Amino acid sequence: MEQKTKLSHDAMDALVASVIGWYERHFTHIEEPTGDVAFSDEWERKQIARELHWN
Repeated sequence: MEQKTKLSHDAMDALVASVIGWYERHFTHIEEPTGDVAFSDEWERKQIARELHWN
């Protein structure tokens, strides 16, 4: 009778971590930060500063 070889918990953890790492590298993309988005807090602060400077 053949005895089945079982993976240790450490081996399973390493396998899962490598699969998740591979997935993240291939199927997720990093969004490039955009400049000033209209109506963001930073955009609004700059707009107020411009208006105060013009007046």
